[in-house]
Amino acid sequence: MRRNSDGRAGVTVKTLAAARRKPLTRPAVRRVMVVDDDPDVRKVLALLLKSSGLNAIEASSGAHCLKLLASTRPAVILLDLMMPEMDGFEVCQALKRDPTTAEIPIIVVTARDDSLSRMRAARLGVSDFLVKPVSKERLLNRVRAQIELLETMNRTQAAIDRLTAAPQVSPLVKERGRPRARVQRARGSLQGG
Repeated sequence: MRRNSDGRAGVTVKTLAAARRKPLTRPAVRRVMVVDDDPDVRKVLALLLKSSGLNAIEASSGAHCLKLLASTRPAVILLDLMMPEMDGFEVCQALKRDPTTAEIPIIVVTARDDSLSRMRAARLGVSDFLVKPVSKERLLNRVRAQIELLETMNRTQAAIDRLTAAPQVSPLVKERGRPRARVQRARGSLQGG
């Protein structure tokens, strides 16, 4: 830890600037899980993601998705709603119930284009809702937006952790709270629009 001009250990402007320059390109941030029972759709989406520099993980069903999540942590999940055995809504419920997966953004990619499906998905905490066929640009823009949001959230959390760990931090900084709750509220307001 660097010393301030008065000799106390703490976070300085230089250390914060250096932290901002370090990219958060952990492999998990570049991972996107594609959950669809149609192998052709899964392959097309995975190839599209891979051609854009992202790592794609394919899951053929909701149960397969949940099983894979025990060993891998994607940044974003692309989820079909209409699947046999366990539909996308049930997958969402399971993901949001589990604290280890509750914060993973879910982008629904489905052929269903009705307001009831959109409302139900929003109530379950889905980050975005896209209707098939979806353009390459739209899909990639939505995935990138979720990844950028995750990276910003990670940087903000790291800065807050550094600031609250510093001995000279004012009580006001400590009371600001965690950014994840603010991001969740922002996602909720985006779903309404």
